[in-house]
Amino acid sequence: METHAHHLHKAPGQGWKHYFFEFLMLFLAVSLGFLAENRRENYVERHREKQFAQLLFPDLRNDIRDLDNIIDVKKWHSRKIDSLFHFLSLPDLRKNSKSIYYYRAYVDINLSFRPNDATIQQLRSSGSLRYFSNLKLYNAITKHYSDCAAYYQNEPSSWETLTAFPIPTVKIFDADELYSIKSITPSIKDAVRYPDKEMHLLTTEKSAITEFKHYTHLWELSNDLAMVLLVNLRKELDRLMNDLKAQYSLD
Repeated sequence: METHAHHLHKAPGQGWKHYFFEFLMLFLAVSLGFLAENRRENYVERHREKQFAQLLFPDLRNDIRDLDNIIDVKKWHSRKIDSLFHFLSLPDLRKNSKSIYYYRAYVDINLSFRPNDATIQQLRSSGSLRYFSNLKLYNAITKHYSDCAAYYQNEPSSWETLTAFPIPTVKIFDADELYSIKSITPSIKDAVRYPDKEMHLLTTEKSAITEFKHYTHLWELSNDLAMVLLVNLRKELDRLMNDLKAQYSLD
C-alpha cells in the first residue's frame, strides 16, 4: 500500500498569519504611497501659492504708488478750487480775471484710479486664486479688487450732475482764452499756465456767478469724496500688503 505524506505537499507559510501579513504590507504600501503623494501635492500647491503671491505683490505695490500720487493730486486740486472761490468772492472780478481764469482751468481736471490688475485677471481666469489657503488673505485680495472696481465704476468725478458744469462756464468764460492756458503735459500739475495777457470775463452778473459757484461746489465735493474713498482704499491695501509680507516673507 502506497503511503502519501500529505503534509509534504502543503505550501509553507500559507496560514492565516501569512495572509494577514501580506494584507498588512499591502495596506501600508498603499497608505504610505497615498501620504507621500498627498504631501507632494501639498508641497506643490504651497509652492504655487507663494509664486502667485510673489507675482501679485508688485501689482499691489504699484497700486500703493498710484494711490499716493492720486491722493496727493486731489489734495492739490482741492487747494486750487479753494483759491478760485477766494477770487470769486472779491468785489472786482474783472480786475482779478487772470487769476479767475487760471484757477477755473483746474476745476474739471481729474486723475482717475485704476488698479494694476494684470496678475489678478490671470489668476481669476485660470482658477489659481484657489491656491491661497489663508481664507482671510483670500478675502482681502478679492475685496481690494472689488472695491477698486466699485470705485472706478462710480467715480464721483464722473457723476451725471457734473456734466452740466459747461453751461455756467460758457456764460462767464471765453472758450478760446480759457483753453489757451491749458495743455497736455506729463504732470497734471503743469497742465495749466498762468495767463500772460489780459483775460476777459463775458459777464459778472450775480446770477451767472452764483450758478457757476454751485457747480464748482459740486466738483469740490466730488473731489473731496473721491479723496476719502481713495484714502480708505489705501489703508485697506496697506493692511493687505503687510499680511502678504508676513505670510510669504516678501519684501
